[in-house]
Amino acid sequence: MNTMIVRLFNFIDFLESSKSQVAEYRELFSKLLELQEEQNKLSPTNGSNTEKRSWKTKQEEKDRLLFDVKPLYNDFLAAFESLDAVKFDAEVIKNVLVENIELENETLTYIQKYINFRKETKTFTKFYFSMNFNELDKELKEIYIASNGKDDGLFDDFLPPQTVSIASVSEQTHSQANITPQQSESVKTRAINEREIRKLFTAKLNKKAEGQTLALGDKLINSLKSDRTKTKEYARIARIMFESKSISHEYTGNFRGWLCAFYSLIGIENGHDYRMAELKETKKHLIDEFHYLM
Repeated sequence: MNTMIVRLFNFIDFLESSKSQVAEYRELFSKLLELQEEQNKLSPTNGSNTEKRSWKTKQEEKDRLLFDVKPLYNDFLAAFESLDAVKFDAEVIKNVLVENIELENETLTYIQKYINFRKETKTFTKFYFSMNFNELDKELKEIYIASNGKDDGLFDDFLPPQTVSIASVSEQTHSQANITPQQSESVKTRAINEREIRKLFTAKLNKKAEGQTLALGDKLINSLKSDRTKTKEYARIARIMFESKSISHEYTGNFRGWLCAFYSLIGIENGHDYRMAELKETKKHLIDEFHYLM
């Protein structure tokens, strides 16, 4: 059997086996979502002292709640990393299923199991791994339509109508300049807080080089506006900015605090709580894109 399909089946089997454990923390995740929504209304970097203290208090309360579910989080993180290890791609699976009706039927059964998990664990998947699940929703919907011949509204609870597939976004080389007007509404689902981000810039980023029409800071803002097909890229960018002497922030030695603030600044809700060690490898295309911060 195709390796990618095996990994997909194993991943969904893992989801099935985890449902009862996730259910035990339903109230806890509801509280975490409530705290997150309250935090999103506050500025952790440039608000008043009262606002900063309130944001910090809510973060400390979240940290206390998260301690109990850290093992569960680690299990899901490992499962997603295993799935991504084979560079999951709907097009590859669709091509395999064309030649194998039995495997196609089995895949449809597994997709239904996946949908059942998503419906039964909404508070968990909204707080943790929301972007990963959203990406997988798009890929599985593409496979389902190709195999079933129609949508059936199976993914309506998780995806807006006419969502652009991950594959098509990837072909646009992460640039919104290449997105057509019809595509832009479904791809662009977040807005960055440009005003607050620019307050973090040192003089280097605000100065225009001779012969240049844009300052390096303008270049950075444009990069932060670009949508990425891999959720971990946002965290890698956060690390680059965290370590850069061109960015002034209040989180020296506290990457976790900075990452949470960064997600808020670029319009990502419930982003992944990566450790620095998980982001030690900087991809070449990010080095090329953000070299002026290093």
